[in-house]
Amino acid sequence: MENIEKLGDRELYAKCQLYGSNARQWAKKFAALLPEVDKRQLYKKHGFYSIFEFAAKLAGMGRETVVDILWVARKLQDKPILKAQMEEQGWAKLRVVANVATIENQKILAEKVKIMSKPTLETFIKELRQQNHELVQSRPGTAKKHETLAISQNAMSGEVPTPPRISVRIPLKPKTELRLRELQKKLSKMAHGPVDFNEVLETLLDTYAAVKTGALEAKEEQAQSLSQLEEIAKEKEQRLQQFEAQAKEKVYKLANSPPSRHIPAVIKKFLSAKFKGRCAYKGCMKLPKIFHHTRRFALNQSHNPDFLMPLCKEHERLAHLGLIDNEEKTPDFWRTQIFPNTNSPKYTIDKIVNSYRGAVCALGG
Repeated sequence: MENIEKLGDRELYAKCQLYGSNARQWAKKFAALLPEVDKRQLYKKHGFYSIFEFAAKLAGMGRETVVDILWVARKLQDKPILKAQMEEQGWAKLRVVANVATIENQKILAEKVKIMSKPTLETFIKELRQQNHELVQSRPGTAKKHETLAISQNAMSGEVPTPPRISVRIPLKPKTELRLRELQKKLSKMAHGPVDFNEVLETLLDTYAAVKTGALEAKEEQAQSLSQLEEIAKEKEQRLQQFEAQAKEKVYKLANSPPSRHIPAVIKKFLSAKFKGRCAYKGCMKLPKIFHHTRRFALNQSHNPDFLMPLCKEHERLAHLGLIDNEEKTPDFWRTQIFPNTNSPKYTIDKIVNSYRGAVCALGG
């Protein structure tokens, strides 16, 4: 047996990558077998009390994971093209599209599952939902996961089922969602453990009930706080306008200077201020990871800030898949589309970029 303590950092990290990758691949393969194991009740023939015990003892798989896998399999039982992806792509990616998949759109969704990472796929589906695109429009009879857990009684035998939760879908403003997530993080830190959104809402309701007893004082304090926040916001806005006025001339001058692949720091700062430190895609509140050339630097070697956008990783991936329409216009006009424009010169560049990224991922980079 190899002495791990004698391995260098690079060798040790390489082994971690290799074994971790192999573990994920085998977990996907095992998960793909579970629906058929459940259907045949194979676990009973080998002395297991339930499908959950079977998965736990053979693969260390938790109950909630098994529930999710069987739910995905049930949703895709009449969609063979998508169902065939479970072993290679994994049930977690298929869960993203399971509720919008139909016999008609399964081929399109299967292609997206193949070429997108799970976070990018989630962003793709989310944007199409917000646009009310026909590909992902809700259909009569489409059940949410927590409304119907149609797992066979055989699978549940001897197990006390977890009471289903009522699923309520509320369209939130991005700012509201961000504030709720920040509160969730704070509460999790205070509780020294994970806190779900049910507990966040209960905390808000309890706080409201407590505040209601001293309504007058609370309103006065709130009014003062809002007034202070408005003053701070105005001051920040004034500073931002001053910064933009001072930086704009310098930024555009730099953008037209002799080209270099390196984006000048002053242009990055200008764009970060312009989009308030967030992803430029409308409604996205994620932090930007990449400054994306909407005209592709390989085709037009310029850092013109009108065609350079700070994007989160997921929206940048959609852009390089050619799935953002009106990309060279301002983000207000951007729309997520199903297919790229294969006649665009950018399409060739994007294929090279995606091929390179695929090769890097295959090497564990």
